[in-house]
Parts: sequence; C-alpha cells; structure tokens
Amino acid sequence: MKKIVALIAVLFSVVVPVQSQAADAKSLVIIDSYFQSNIAQGAITSTGAVCAQSKPVKNAKASDPYNHGTAMYAVAKLQNPSISIIPICASSAQSDVFPSQLISSLNWVKANKSKVSAVSISLTFNKTKLDCVPYGAVNTPKARLADDAVIRSLINDLESSGIPVFAAAGNDTNKSVSYPGCIANTLAVAHADEKGNALARFDANTDYFARLSLDGSKWVYNTAFGPVSQTSSSATAAVASMWVTANTPKGIVNPIS
Repeated sequence: MKKIVALIAVLFSVVVPVQSQAADAKSLVIIDSYFQSNIAQGAITSTGAVCAQSKPVKNAKASDPYNHGTAMYAVAKLQNPSISIIPICASSAQSDVFPSQLISSLNWVKANKSKVSAVSISLTFNKTKLDCVPYGAVNTPKARLADDAVIRSLINDLESSGIPVFAAAGNDTNKSVSYPGCIANTLAVAHADEKGNALARFDANTDYFARLSLDGSKWVYNTAFGPVSQTSSSATAAVASMWVTANTPKGIVNPIS
C-alpha cells in the first residue's frame, strides 16, 4: 500500500508542473492581411473573431495578400514547429493592410498582452516614400501624422510591457527603412548575404541581419507553404520566431532554411 501511495505522489509531482507551464505559454502574434487555415491555424481578426476564409485567388504571387501572411506563418513555424502563433487577419485576401487596420490589430495585442510574447509585422506602410510615416487610404499629411502618433504609442506601450515588435526593414534599395521598421523602438530586421551584409535597406537602428547560409548557397525557406524567398518580410518572421524560442541576441543571425 505504501508503494502505491508513493507512486501516486511521484506522478502528481511530475504532471502538475507541466500543466502549469502550458497554462503560462505565450504566443507570437503575426499581423498580416490574411491567413489560409490549412496551414495557419487559429487565425483571428482584430476583434477576436475567426478569420473568414476566402476562395483561392487566381495567379496570386507569394507577396500578394492572399499568400503573404500564410508564408510568414510557415517561415516562423520552420524555426520552431512547436511555437504558439496567433495570426491576425488585419485585412482580407484581396487587400493590403491600411494603417487603421494595423492600429486595430495592435490594440488587440495590447488588450490581450498576457497571451503575447512578441509581435511580427512583415508589412510596410510607406512603400516608396522616404518619410517615416504610414501612408494609407486617407492620404493626407494630417491623417498620416495622426495614425503615426497612435502606432508609435501602441508600440511604446507594448515595449513597456516586455513585448517587442519585430518589423521588416524593407526590400527596396532606393529609399529609407520601411514603416514601421523605421521607428527606433521596433526591432527592425534586414535580410542579408552570406557575410551578414544587408541586401536592401537598413540604418543605424536596424537590429537584425538574417542570412540563410555561410556560402551564399541558400536563398529560400523550405516551408510547409512551399519555398519562400529570402526577403526582409520572411527574415522578420524567422527572427521573431527565433527570439520567442531562444531570446536571440541582436546582430547577424542564421535562421533555419
């Protein structure tokens, strides 16, 4: 009888801590236009509703709204298959994300910060523009400045809560770092060559330079979505996942490809 009691005690001493760890687990939030549910599980909108699924978009490129978010999810999962991800469909399968939709998504993160470890934004909001403000549907200087003030405030609030916001530096070579990666207290990510040199935009505030090989032989992430090209977008999803998994230090990093 004593042996049975002792065995029960041992079983409980093992199971209870594991349950506690599961309850304390936090997630990486990926904000993008849309996510396909066959790969990106549990996608929601900025209101917390289930992300409605769209019919396939004919001839959609990997960079188009229909595919982009799903590809980023797959890159993050490649780094750590067991990572918990909350995908937020900020727009739709046919539309880019506007600044107001980014604001709504960041507000969801702020309201649910106890569930979140980090945020990944592989989107850009100033396209070919040089100034560090978001260009959106209401394309006036006053509207841009108003949206910018709200976005910066939300990023500050999340940073103060210990939730970093990873953002793409951008793929253009003829402009400044993309928005919101140009905001100093985001963690901006550039994609890099085998030596760790940025392949597109970066500045003094760029935090991570992601390279896929030491000899230049790899230029795609081989994911469940399919091959995903090495860009600032995919590098951001990879680095955010790496940081959530192992608190990866800033500098040149080597994602799984």
